[in-house]
Amino acid sequence: MIRARLWAIRFGAMVLVAMALGLSPQRASADPDALWRFLHLRSDALWQLVHNACVPAQARINNPAPCSYVSPHDGRPEGYAIIKDRIGSRQYLLVPTGRVTGIESPELLEPGSTGYWAAAWESTRYLETLLDNKIPRDGLGIAVNSALGRTQNQLHFHIQCVRPDVRAKLTANERSIRQSWTTIALPPFGHVYNVRRLIGPDLVGKNVFQIVADQGPDYAGNMAIQTIVVVGAVFRDGRDGFYVLNNHANIARHDQASGEELLDRRCVLLDVPATTTP
Repeated sequence: MIRARLWAIRFGAMVLVAMALGLSPQRASADPDALWRFLHLRSDALWQLVHNACVPAQARINNPAPCSYVSPHDGRPEGYAIIKDRIGSRQYLLVPTGRVTGIESPELLEPGSTGYWAAAWESTRYLETLLDNKIPRDGLGIAVNSALGRTQNQLHFHIQCVRPDVRAKLTANERSIRQSWTTIALPPFGHVYNVRRLIGPDLVGKNVFQIVADQGPDYAGNMAIQTIVVVGAVFRDGRDGFYVLNNHANIARHDQASGEELLDRRCVLLDVPATTTP
């Protein structure tokens, strides 16, 4: 009975979005995944989903479906929703509930604008729950794509596992990655990323957008072409932290700065035996 009721709520929310976007309810009911495929064809899909379905549903019936979570309206400017993305069975998205176009939005560099990254890292728990809490800290990553490397014009954070070859490359180069910027070429395409350490168990109080922008005017003035990836780490000295990775678009090199390339929607690292790095 409870399960049927939850499905009815979710279906009702999906129909609401389908109607808002011009997709027939009959098609959505016949194939629920058709809604998600349709949404991914529209650059405003995430905004429509969060704004027209998840937030109203949370306010009316205290259930954010089809989202997994909508943050409380407690006066914070950085409200957000968590969405289980059907396109990528092992992926969640964090999407602001306010209108924020993308990485280039100037408000992301305003003083005190720190909450999204902290919330995105905390929300990796949804992925761990989905996968039975098997994911090591250094197997978790968050990515924000550049304006050229995204399909949606609403800021969103990809919460996924890290590619095993990326994880291995970072671990093998740990000694050369400090708290100042250096560079590293990473799979799968050999794109060169700026990389630095960030020490701490979480991202509370840390605005990673600002950390990247602080590299210089070429970064702060060109955030639209930047991509940012944060990967969890446990360093050799036992401290928890992160690798912050940044790349910028280079059309001549066929690089659209889509940091999501370092992550893995299938989370195959769970199937790869652990290896010991000397």
